[in-house]
Amino acid sequence: MLLSTLLILLGGICTGLCAGVFFAFPVAIVPALRAMEATQHIKMMIEIRK
Repeated sequence: MLLSTLLILLGGICTGLCAGVFFAFPVAIVPALRAMEATQHIKMMIEIRK
């Protein structure tokens, strides 16, 4: 396998993993934050940022 092919494959896999993380946040985290009260929401966002 050529180095360029390996790098393209690795880049595609890493891009897919990053996209999955960015997709998981609005699908899983944001709805959970909406269910909280405002004070809990603020505390949770502060903890996420740490």
